[in-house]
Amino acid sequence: MAETDKMPELTELRAEIASLKAEVAQLRKEQTLRNLTLPSPNQTEPTSRRKLLKKIGAMAAGISAASVATLASGVTNTAQAADGDFMLLGNSNLASNSTYLSQVSGATPTGKAILWGDWNTSAATLPSIPANVGLAGTAGKSTGDNGGIGGFFRGNQAALLLNAGELPVANPNSGTTPHLQGEIYVDSNGGIWFCVISGTPGSWRKLAGSDSMGTYHMLPASDRFLDTRSGTILAVNSVNNFTLTGVNGSFNTSSIPTGARGITGTITALSSTGAGLLKIYATDFVPNPPNTGNPPYNYTTSLINYATNVTVNNGFVCRLSSSGQITVYVATASTHVIIDVTGYYL
Repeated sequence: MAETDKMPELTELRAEIASLKAEVAQLRKEQTLRNLTLPSPNQTEPTSRRKLLKKIGAMAAGISAASVATLASGVTNTAQAADGDFMLLGNSNLASNSTYLSQVSGATPTGKAILWGDWNTSAATLPSIPANVGLAGTAGKSTGDNGGIGGFFRGNQAALLLNAGELPVANPNSGTTPHLQGEIYVDSNGGIWFCVISGTPGSWRKLAGSDSMGTYHMLPASDRFLDTRSGTILAVNSVNNFTLTGVNGSFNTSSIPTGARGITGTITALSSTGAGLLKIYATDFVPNPPNTGNPPYNYTTSLINYATNVTVNNGFVCRLSSSGQITVYVATASTHVIIDVTGYYL
C-alpha cells in the first residue's frame, strides 16, 4: 500500500489515541477523587471500582494497540500531553503554565518556567524568578536552615555547556535588550560575560574569551627560561623565536603550561658588542592593517636600549603565540639575552 493511502488511517489512529488518553486521564482523576481503597481479604471488591479498573485497562490496551499500529506503519507517534495531563515520556509535552515541584505544601511560586524544581523549607521563603525561563532550580532558606543549592550539574566531558543565542552580539554592553543582574551571556565570538547592573542593555563584565588573557598565575618564584650565554650571542638585526611553554625553568623547574596566553617577567641585555635596541612580541603577531613590505618588528616598540658591555634589564608583559612562542628582535649591535618569568596568563 502506498504511503499516501495510509494517511487517512493514520489520522484516525492518532485521533483515537488522543481521545483514549484523554478518557484515561479523566478516569484516573476520578479514581483519585473517590479515594478508593483495596478490599480486605474478607471483602468483595466494589463493582463500580472493578468496572472502572477494567475500563482503564481496556483503554490502555487500546492505546497500546493503536500505538503499535501507528509505529508499524512507519510513522512516529507524535501524541502530546497538555495542561492537566500526565507527562508522556518520549513525546512532546505542551503546557501553558509552569510545572512546579516542591516538598512545601501550599507553595505559590512567583514567575514562570517550563519546569521548576524547588527545595524549600518554608512557603514564606519562596523565591521569584523572571518570566520566560526554560528550566529553573531554586533552594530556599529559613531560620536555622543551612540553605541549599539551586542546581547540580556533572558530566565527564563537561559539567555545563553554554551556547550563544540565535542573534548574539559581540558585546552585550552595546545591545538593546533588557537584562537582569546575575545573567551570564555568551557573545558571537564565544566570550562569556556577567551582568553586574540590571538595565537596557545593563552593565556587563567580560569573564573569558578567545581574545582575553585569562587568569593570572604566579610562579612559586621567578624562574629563568632563556639565557643565551650558554649558546650563541644574538646577532645584529636578527629575529629569534623561543618556545617558553611546556619547558621547565632552570632554577625551580617551574613550567608555563601549554595554552598559556601571555607571560610576565624581566628581560636583560648583557655583553653587548655595541649600542643597540631590543624588542619582543608574540611570534604570530600580525600588524593591523597587514603590511607585507615591512616586518612585524617595525610595528612594535623598543623594550631595552643598551650600550657596549652594559647590563640593562626591564620588566615586561608579553602575549604568547598559539604555539607558546615569543620573538626577540635585536637591532644595531649583537647582545646576549636573559628572560626570567614571574607568571603567566591562562
